[in-house]
Amino acid sequence: MATVIDAQNALLARLQAMPDRPAIAYPNDKIVEAKPRIVVQFPAAAQTTRTIGGCSQGDAEMVARIETKQHELTTEANTIAEQIIAWFRPVQRFGGVTIIEAPSVRAQFSEAGSFHLPVIIRGRFYT
Repeated sequence: MATVIDAQNALLARLQAMPDRPAIAYPNDKIVEAKPRIVVQFPAAAQTTRTIGGCSQGDAEMVARIETKQHELTTEANTIAEQIIAWFRPVQRFGGVTIIEAPSVRAQFSEAGSFHLPVIIRGRFYT
């Protein structure tokens, strides 16, 4: 694993491989109108040198924001969140990334005709 971007790409590739997932909407890409959908976002991340020899450790984070139609209960969004949590198990390793904790479901909100349920996925990598 070379960079935070590589780690973020590994998290994304893992989400893309999740069976029976809804469509994924990517930043700065074509608009995905279908709902449910997962909107992927990457917050800031850091990489820190850990040894004199230059080995480093970094933490990457991906927000998988589940969007469903507004006013249709939360069952569909909760089911998708549960699938994501099961797909990214703690200590699981892939693409040079280790999942360091179970994905975290954040407070839901409604906006622009959609119900939003953010799920935060965190991974750690070493170089």
